[in-house]
Amino acid sequence: MKRTDRLCARYARHCEEHGWICAASEAFGRAPAPGDNAAAAFFMDTVRANANVDTSRAVVGGFSTAGEAACRLAILEPNVFAGAILDSSKLGVWREIGNLARSDTEFFLATRTNDPDRDATLTMKDEMERRGLNVTVSEMSGVHEPMERDELDPAFTWLDALQR
Repeated sequence: MKRTDRLCARYARHCEEHGWICAASEAFGRAPAPGDNAAAAFFMDTVRANANVDTSRAVVGGFSTAGEAACRLAILEPNVFAGAILDSSKLGVWREIGNLARSDTEFFLATRTNDPDRDATLTMKDEMERRGLNVTVSEMSGVHEPMERDELDPAFTWLDALQR
């Protein structure tokens, strides 16, 4: 099973229950890159063409360095993405372009108690809050690993609040 299939499988049940869809691509986002903007726009056009969805509330997400790519896309493409789920993300992109973040872009940050990136995630949260951004944080036990299906309730609550 490809990584993108595993990602969507974690979100599938909740998405079905709440009218969301999960779409994932290996074409961009493994790490922040300038070409991600065009690839993400093409990806969203493809999603729109193949599913009856309201893409005005699209959210981008990623784990670790892919979280940095998600952060970059949410900041630089606020008309495409309403927010981002940054799962155990690093701080580099935020420090580089965080000052460009619009106040209506929302962030969900996930971290773990023994994750080497925990301090970076919490620092990003503090800096986002100082800038007046809407940020939600979930901290779980464990090491550097993505949220699993049974740990996603806080992210789902955040996603559901975006629908309003």
